[in-house]
Amino acid sequence: MNMRLWLGLAGMAALGASSVGCGDDDGGGGGGVSGGKQVSDLTETEQISLCKQQAKNTVALTKASYELECTATALQDADSCEDTRDACIASTDDISAEDFSAECEDNGGDDTFQNCDATVSQVNACINAWVKKVQAISGDLSCETTEDDINDIDFSRPSACDAIADDCPEVADLIEFEE
Repeated sequence: MNMRLWLGLAGMAALGASSVGCGDDDGGGGGGVSGGKQVSDLTETEQISLCKQQAKNTVALTKASYELECTATALQDADSCEDTRDACIASTDDISAEDFSAECEDNGGDDTFQNCDATVSQVNACINAWVKKVQAISGDLSCETTEDDINDIDFSRPSACDAIADDCPEVADLIEFEE
């Protein structure tokens, strides 16, 4: 299997795990937190509130990432690709926003954003752009995908993430996975 695809999937999965703790899905603050507030200045209560607001995007990103991984795995056996892919994707049906919301309380304040000077709106815009990008890639990948198709997939970070690349080193590390 193509290393580029696997590196991309790993980066997307890491981002899915880190996106809990961000905000509403329109790039604003959500959860009663100002979108202009720096992420590093959020209290634990604000982080939990924003995490709960972002749970549905986390589910969307996680499911799309699993779909990518399921398809990539299934592509290794062309004879049973569709069946393998469908069975794998079906295993994600029980992933819910409630699961991620519960993790928000369990995890409290997350260290991922401790040194993040970006605003809540900037981080939200980045995560929302990632959700859309991963969903688009997932929608384009199928059992008919060729090696050339995989090589053409753009795994670079969305431009909406440029603003946080320097301001949030831990987040930038999670989303940088190009070859």
